[in-house]
Amino acid sequence: MGMPKYVLIKNYISKLVKEGKLKPGDRVFSEAELSRKFSVTEMTARHALESLSGEGAVSRIHGKGTFITGKDSFGSGNGNLWFILPEKLAGIEPNPYYSPILWGAERAARKAGYRFVIMSIDGQKEILSERIDMERVKGVMFAGFDVSGRINGLLSHNIPVVMVDCLDRSGVSDSVCPDNFSGVKEALKHLASKGHRKIAHIAGDIKHTNGDERKQAYLEFSYDNGFKEAKNFILKGDFLFMTAKKSVEAGFEKIRKCSAVFAANDMSALGAIAALKNKGVRIPGDISVIGFDDIDFSKYSSPELTTVRVDKCSMGEAAVGCLMERAGGMFSKKKVKRIKTGLVIRNSVSQFNKK
Repeated sequence: MGMPKYVLIKNYISKLVKEGKLKPGDRVFSEAELSRKFSVTEMTARHALESLSGEGAVSRIHGKGTFITGKDSFGSGNGNLWFILPEKLAGIEPNPYYSPILWGAERAARKAGYRFVIMSIDGQKEILSERIDMERVKGVMFAGFDVSGRINGLLSHNIPVVMVDCLDRSGVSDSVCPDNFSGVKEALKHLASKGHRKIAHIAGDIKHTNGDERKQAYLEFSYDNGFKEAKNFILKGDFLFMTAKKSVEAGFEKIRKCSAVFAANDMSALGAIAALKNKGVRIPGDISVIGFDDIDFSKYSSPELTTVRVDKCSMGEAAVGCLMERAGGMFSKKKVKRIKTGLVIRNSVSQFNKK
């Protein structure tokens, strides 16, 4: 089982305190020292120290360093809230999409007096029920994947569960996810306002509700606006850069018949841009491209990516809110909270002038 490196750094410092190797008033490693020790960026090390500072475990003094305060490292008086990611999303460095969700959830959990526990799983979901009694678990958040059919162990312990960034179609648990239909249609309306009528789609993973809903929204908008053959211009994707790049390379003859591309997420949009540039296509001069999510990378692409912003920190905070609401009365009627989206206009979309 893996976990984000900033959590490993926090756990390492906490262990040193518990073993008496770091005492109140002692200076903690600097960001540069932690960066070298754990082979991570200084940004990751900084987030670990800021997270401990927010919990009251350390005090950061500008120009002097970070020092142990002597308080309990994680402030876990009310019990634990678990945040669980698929192993493929946990990675070594912060995930550009899920890290803000995780940080939002962590802040909300800490504010409510809960210890925030992050873990990743890869097909070993039975470990959840095995550890329930030991971990004082008061709520569980599953981020980025649907495990609604495999949470009986949690439900039998009357532990609230919320799906984050994924709709629970079974109706068993609460869900917090983006307003996909509204976001997609706003993006496509923007393209239409620039004269684009034939718009290709780089799909996400359609087994995931975000991928499925964004695809359905694309088809609905296209049919309503006269692009009846839209289903023939959907290219396979799974939210990953390389998959989108290869898909566009393989489906280039389809893409070149369109004046714009809507990608299911920003990483797919960036993969599409890379493939199109390799084919000599100018973005947005020849083909406009629009994404979804507004990850940080989208601001630094060339051209800067027009996209649909999802308030990812709010998604994490809302997930913790759902768990708090369930603490008193368990699983009455499932709640679906949709996080609002908003169009971010940058430089990857231009006016279409039919030649």
